[in-house]
Amino acid sequence: MIEVIRCGHDSRHTKPVDVVHEKGLDHHLLLLIKAEAYVETEEGVVFVRPGTGVLFDKNVRIHYGCGEKNYNDDWIHFSVSPNDRILEEAKIPVGIPLQLLAFSDLCQYVRLLVAEKYLQTSGSRAIEDALMHAFLLKFGEQREEEIPSLNRYYPSMSRLREEVINAPGRKWEIEKMAKKLNVSVSYFQHLYKEMFGIPFRKDVILARLSSSCFYLEETDMDITSVASFCGYESDLHFMRQFKKFQGMTPSQYRIWARGQRREKRGIQS
Repeated sequence: MIEVIRCGHDSRHTKPVDVVHEKGLDHHLLLLIKAEAYVETEEGVVFVRPGTGVLFDKNVRIHYGCGEKNYNDDWIHFSVSPNDRILEEAKIPVGIPLQLLAFSDLCQYVRLLVAEKYLQTSGSRAIEDALMHAFLLKFGEQREEEIPSLNRYYPSMSRLREEVINAPGRKWEIEKMAKKLNVSVSYFQHLYKEMFGIPFRKDVILARLSSSCFYLEETDMDITSVASFCGYESDLHFMRQFKKFQGMTPSQYRIWARGQRREKRGIQS
């Protein structure tokens, strides 16, 4: 059985961050890093790019952060019961940053975990346990893929994906991206899917929708402005995609997210 102690999706920081747990934690911590950052390993501090995951073991020093503003990650604090062998089955190395091919898919698991954690229905514990088992097995599969950095296009593609994640509202066109790398459109699409585990167009859509969630939660921008800022020319198209993504309209999501925040603050106080 896995207990999700706390978790967060698309956590953005407006200032540089430097997290240190000198003696570690009495449970596991897993990060999905969405910005350039650093992580301390047994070999020393290493710098990592967006799309990196790292699992920290129990009771060991934890140190990670980002020297610039706008650090962004998904995170899960969890514990595993002694008779559950999921970490052995998933074969995830602890304390070692891993570049993950299906990074966006893994982020969607965390989004579902966060939603379930705050709903807290009678079946939430069982759902969280099932989601975590699936998530960890999916995470572990990444180690069996070919190391993407061996492909000579990987550095350029990685920088491109970072631009997409940080500025999803721009007009991203496959033809222009392929021309920039001096490859055909079909080969560009093949490379992107092979390296990141998701088609380019779908990745742009998910980046736009994730960004829209942030602005709905953190600002008072009207729906039309949020849609436009995140790259949508049509409010209707935005609302249809958003409802398919979150299961509710943008307005409903804003009310729900802010209610969850107030409830969380009430519990913490």
